[in-house]
Amino acid sequence: QELARFEELAATRNRVSLERRNGGRVRHLCSFFQDCKAEFAAAIADDMQDRLFTAGQVICHEGTQHNSLFLIHHGAATVAC
Repeated sequence: QELARFEELAATRNRVSLERRNGGRVRHLCSFFQDCKAEFAAAIADDMQDRLFTAGQVICHEGTQHNSLFLIHHGAATVAC
């Protein structure tokens, strides 16, 4: 529980820092939403949660159904079988 709270705080701090450096909400700068209406992107962004994953940490397992979408704004992820 304590680790989850730390990860949430660290992710939020990272996003706020990026927003300050870029002069606005990083979520709206994501190229994934570049062709969407601003209102749609804002609605999605308002419902997003900041998450922090460390190197080697599993985000999800292949073949497992989820109702989530992960947008990585710093770093990289790989798919492993």
